[in-house]
Order: sequence, then structure tokens, then C-alpha cells
Amino acid sequence: MIASSSRRHHRSVRLALLLAAALILPAAAHATTVLHQPVEALTQGATLVVRGTVGLSQTRAESSGPVTRTLVKVRQVLKGPLIKRVQIWQQGGSAAGQTVSIAGSARFSPGEEVVLFLEPHPAEAGSYILTSMAAAKFALRPAVGGTVAVRDLGELSFVRPPSSGPAESVAPPAAQLPLPELLARIRTATGR
Repeated sequence: MIASSSRRHHRSVRLALLLAAALILPAAAHATTVLHQPVEALTQGATLVVRGTVGLSQTRAESSGPVTRTLVKVRQVLKGPLIKRVQIWQQGGSAAGQTVSIAGSARFSPGEEVVLFLEPHPAEAGSYILTSMAAAKFALRPAVGGTVAVRDLGELSFVRPPSSGPAESVAPPAAQLPLPELLARIRTATGR
């Protein structure tokens, strides 16, 4: 009887541990870690910084899984070559019966006004990727006293770039800035 009671206790403990892991691990698994970078570092690290309006997004099945391409009509080039449109490439989306969600990916809505920090896609000519996932996309929203630039940082965690030793977790950067401040900081970083 003691052996049976001990086995039930061990099973209960194992079940409790599995349940705890099931509740804790998904929360940790839904964040992607990126470098903590102020606007100036985002600007310096980007090949192209634009202000524009989001157009169509299309997701296609590819050998690596679904890929979403979003067109943005460029209203203002803040850094980089003068262009009228940019295509943003992101892994993930729904296509051919397969859905892949990447934590920390930027979400785009048609008609949305944005400021984006971009670099050329290494394998797809004419496409760009966000330099720091959703942290490299500011959505412009009307607010009392003017427009604010807002980032959705909810699925990201941040580390300070390591100077020596392991990277250190840090608090997220500001998720919201007044648009004039954002634009001024970009101009300062580009020397314009």
C-alpha cells in the first residue's frame, strides 16, 4: 500500500510539473529577442528609412513556408535612395493550407501610415526586410496635440548589445514617440 501511495504521489508531482511547464513555456515561446536600439542606432543600421502608406499584402507558399510581401507607397525617404515604392518581405502568414506565425513580426494594415527602418533582403532583389522586426516599424496615429509614432513591441524581448561577455536582457525601448521627435532623431542620425 505504501508503494502504491508513493507512485500516486510521484505521478501527481509529475503531472503538476508538466502542467506548470505547459502554462509557463508558451509565454516564453511567444517572444523573439532582438537588440535594444535607440532610434539613432536603428537609423544608422538601416540602408533605407521611409515614411509611407501601406498597400496590399500577399502571402504565398514557398519552399521555406509561407512568405508575406507587403507593398508600401513611399511618401518620404528619410535615408537611402529615392524610391516610390518598397516591398517588405516577412517569413510567415497563411498560404496553401499552412499558417506560420512568427513572434515579433510586424503587422501591416492597408492604408496605415508608417515609418520603416529597412535593409535589402539578402536573397530577393528588390525586396526589403525590417532591420529589427516589429521594433523597426512605427505606425503613425493621430493624437491630441499631433501625430504619434507607435511600435507594437508585445512579442519582442530585448538585449543590450554585448560589449564583452553574454548579452544582457533590458527593458524595451519607448513604444511611442511624438512624430516630430522621431523625425528629428532620424535627421540627427543621418546628419541631414
